[in-house]
Amino acid sequence: MNTLILDCGHVPVEDGSVRNMLPLPGHAIEPMLRGAHERLAAYPLSLFVPAGPMTAYDWEPETSSHVALGACQNDELAQEVEDDMGAVHGVFTKAVMESLRSGQHASLVELIYGLPELPGQTPYVAGDYEDEPIWYQE
Repeated sequence: MNTLILDCGHVPVEDGSVRNMLPLPGHAIEPMLRGAHERLAAYPLSLFVPAGPMTAYDWEPETSSHVALGACQNDELAQEVEDDMGAVHGVFTKAVMESLRSGQHASLVELIYGLPELPGQTPYVAGDYEDEPIWYQE
């Protein structure tokens, strides 16, 4: 299982507002997806390689090969904070790292639900194996 952690890069600016970019039009990502499909076509079909093109309107991600953790919902913005050294980090990433270091959470669902409240952000976890142990155990 692979784990993808996303902490959106919305950056607060000097006046306290949030800098944001407009979403790309749907056709802007098609060349990237087409290239990915062409590269993956060289491999035999498996659970992890889509049978059809990723640009198809009915394409859905394969959730049996990965789990995704996200900082916020579609209608929210990911916040950032400056640390003691002046470096800027996502609030979500900081909370996830602190939680992982504590060793208290056995699964990704427990990790997400165990995070401190992040004002204006509702983190999520998605994937078929979200309840599996985070760390490999024999």
